[in-house]
Amino acid sequence: MLLMKSLRRQFTRHLKTENPEEFIARLGEGQVENPTFLQDLPAFFEAINTAYADYDDKLRISSRSLEISSKELNAANRNLENLISSMNAMMDGLGQGLLFFNREGVCSGVFSRICLEFFGMSPEGKKISELLSLDEREIVDLELWLNALFDVDSAMTMADLDGLAPQSYVTATDKNLKLEYKPMLDSRGKLISVLMIATDITSEISYQSERLEMEDKAAQILAIAANRNSFTEFLFEVMNFIEDELPGLWEGSSNVLKARLHTYKGLASSFYLSGLASNFHALEDMFPKKTHFNEEIGCICDSIKAQILQAETIGTRLFGESFLQSGKVKTVSIDSLITLKTMITSGKGEWKEFFEEELLKVTLKEALQTFVSEIGRVCAMQNKTQPEIILEGHAIKIDPEHTKHLVDSFIHIARNVVDHGLEYPAQGMQEGKDPKGKVSVVANVNDGILSIVFSDDGAGIDPEKLMAYKLQNGHAGDGYTRDNILESVFDPSVSTATHTSMLSGRGVGLYAVREEARKIGGDATISSRKGEGTALTVTIPLV
Repeated sequence: MLLMKSLRRQFTRHLKTENPEEFIARLGEGQVENPTFLQDLPAFFEAINTAYADYDDKLRISSRSLEISSKELNAANRNLENLISSMNAMMDGLGQGLLFFNREGVCSGVFSRICLEFFGMSPEGKKISELLSLDEREIVDLELWLNALFDVDSAMTMADLDGLAPQSYVTATDKNLKLEYKPMLDSRGKLISVLMIATDITSEISYQSERLEMEDKAAQILAIAANRNSFTEFLFEVMNFIEDELPGLWEGSSNVLKARLHTYKGLASSFYLSGLASNFHALEDMFPKKTHFNEEIGCICDSIKAQILQAETIGTRLFGESFLQSGKVKTVSIDSLITLKTMITSGKGEWKEFFEEELLKVTLKEALQTFVSEIGRVCAMQNKTQPEIILEGHAIKIDPEHTKHLVDSFIHIARNVVDHGLEYPAQGMQEGKDPKGKVSVVANVNDGILSIVFSDDGAGIDPEKLMAYKLQNGHAGDGYTRDNILESVFDPSVSTATHTSMLSGRGVGLYAVREEARKIGGDATISSRKGEGTALTVTIPLV
């Protein structure tokens, strides 16, 4: 095209014609009468030659440029291939599953090689929901997350929405993957895709599990060592209960059995006997459904007896071969023994009272050791901060034989305080409370009556919620009103928990406390204000 334009210009300049094609045609037919153009012909040919030469030079230059551009393009392609290869090597070298997906949740063809092992398929073209084998509810959550994430008008960040995305995945080969997400933005800061990072934390979980197991064993030794007498009595009592009492109580379908099972479960947990606690939990589940003692229940009982024997080996390692035969033990000072001997030899009649007071009775502080340690254990389970525990009147002494079952039932108070009462630090701070929470046990004696008040500054009991529970469960005619509805917490089937767990949901804990208090001539009452806390008062005659 450029050459033709140049030739036309030469025709016009040297041959004095605007139409070269027509001029050449007339010349061929002899119709040009005055061929004056012949004098300009050398200049014309020179101009034509120059035009061709110029065009040829430009053509060579253009060809050279194309050749250079082609080489540069090939070099750039090689560099890009090397870069992609390096990136893939880097991605593969990290040992993490890396892949990208778009707004529709469809994965791209860029992913680290280990993804093939993690997910058992190539991610390319697959939906992330398929890759992670999500169920219907999880797919809904994922779609909500993606829609909110890619919504340009949304003020929420990926961190704000992180809870909606899958956080973990277990592979077909039982590898535990931790899933994290990073935004991929274009030059304008617009989200174009999401990078998912899958990290194999199987070893980390295994190490953590081993560490927790070691910590539990250490905590178990401390709990048993600090409560040797309670542990010894627990083993004897549970074995007798399983062998002699359970079949008869089961056929009777009584609230007594519910309370016993619940208390034994709590005590087993306090000694870190998790397998034993799980078996009592299983019996609790079966009790309302199985009206007769059957083979299935018998199998659980056999398992419990085997677990009691295993627990005895722990006691043997801690206290020696004869710890069960030794029964309960008490540490007594030499001075007390000398005083007792002097009183006996001198014929003083007060020696019996001294013997009972100093050698047989225990202080409330000693009796409440399991209560205090259980609060710490359950706080750790629920990731709640260990509260400040205040004991007042802890030097008051009680007869451990007379109050044993009542003191055992205090395990339910400890669990209720943490599970229903104590709030998480952030919530407590919002309400102007000490973020750690506060638990107090205040004891005093008045006219021979021992009063123990267990209180916390937690969430309190919502009377409206209790009333709604009673109405929803067909107890409208039980005589409770909004003025006395708190009394219903002592009913053997009332619980404000949303579900049954190893800690709560049976509605039998406080029933057990009141029943044990009443067995020895006492009682239990409760007061509470929503948002301010709860106080449970146990009163018994002091003997």
